[in-house]
Amino acid sequence: MDTIEPPLSAVSVAAAEADPLFFDKVQQDVENIVRKEIIQDEYRKHYHVENAQIIHFQEEIAKRDTEIVMLKETAQKFEGELKQVKKRNQQLCHILGQGEMKDKTAILLELDDLKQVRDELTEEVRTLTTELEKERSKSKSLRSEQDRQLEKSEKQDKHDRHDKGKVPKLTF
Repeated sequence: MDTIEPPLSAVSVAAAEADPLFFDKVQQDVENIVRKEIIQDEYRKHYHVENAQIIHFQEEIAKRDTEIVMLKETAQKFEGELKQVKKRNQQLCHILGQGEMKDKTAILLELDDLKQVRDELTEEVRTLTTELEKERSKSKSLRSEQDRQLEKSEKQDKHDRHDKGKVPKLTF
């Protein structure tokens, strides 16, 4: 299995003697190899540029993912705060509603008391009006009586004056 290979130059010389186009083939092979290496270098450069862009895009994506996570956390935080504010607002509305009901109850009680006082005052005004009418009637009737008495008295005075001027008849 161990075979001894002849040196490269010996192979080249022997191959060159056997094939006159040997060096042309070697030249074409070398050009093909160089062309392939140039293509590979170009591919590596292009791949390196693409790889740099990919790395840059991956970094951008990572930054945006981090930003998205932060924004989601912030949104969740604000949603929690919003729920708390809504709950407090609902409690405040309930408290205000109860306060308004208490105020309304107090106002209704005061209104009822005021209506009762108004009714009492109205009744008192009616009573006083009735008494006033009675007093006016009484006063009118007393004036009428007084006027009659005065007329009677004046008639009597006239009559008495008239009678004084006459001599009384004496009859025996």
